[in-house]
Amino acid sequence: MRLLIVVLVVLVPMAAHAQGRVLADYTARLSAQDHVNSRGDRLNTVGAILRQDRANYHRFDQPDAEDEGDDLFHDQHERGRFERLLSRGIIRPDTRRAIINGTPLVRVIVYATRANVELIEP
Repeated sequence: MRLLIVVLVVLVPMAAHAQGRVLADYTARLSAQDHVNSRGDRLNTVGAILRQDRANYHRFDQPDAEDEGDDLFHDQHERGRFERLLSRGIIRPDTRRAIINGTPLVRVIVYATRANVELIEP
């Protein structure tokens, strides 16, 4: 039992440090407007949909009622980098399906080297 406690005391902080500093942490409703780009083309990847959500929030001033703000994605360059961070993060298959095929409420946590997406409500 003591060994387990020692392992947890050592490993948990190391895991948190390895993830790095949180750059953004927000929730967003991914509505129908987030599933199409500025030209009206349907978006079919998680990265593209989440990027459009942030563009709708920051650039076009068209947030959904449940969208929270962030201090990172007001910049177009950062929104572009976001898709790459998502490709290195954790997105469960059911979350991926919900984002592509529906209008879920999600939580997005962005670190310096990756971004994770969690399904809050389908």
